[in-house]
Amino acid sequence: MPDPAGSARTLAVPWTLHAAFWLVLVESLAEGAFVIGRDDWGNLGKALILLAFVAKVGFAQLARRLSAGGALGLLVFELVGILVAIGAEWAMGLRLLLVATVVAVYALVLSSLHAFPTPELPRP
Repeated sequence: MPDPAGSARTLAVPWTLHAAFWLVLVESLAEGAFVIGRDDWGNLGKALILLAFVAKVGFAQLARRLSAGGALGLLVFELVGILVAIGAEWAMGLRLLLVATVVAVYALVLSSLHAFPTPELPRP
């Protein structure tokens, strides 16, 4: 049955966005545990970093709801993860794990961009 004129169509969310959300959530929880375990950042530094992880999970949730801004914010946050992995003094295994997670999230989000609604721009 066709949609009646003027009704809003619901868009199907691809499984890749759900997978990206859960991957970001697990990544942020692991990174948060790592940050809490450190002694050299102080309480304020730890709180700010944990707040950034919460924002990253929020962007992943927005992307899962087919928000283009959420997807862009998530991709920017994940790009920062690459920079952290380059500059970190951690074991190489942890750095490679972070890079692999970032690449996986990028692949999942970019592979589902076709599902995002086309923006309607106003005519001049």
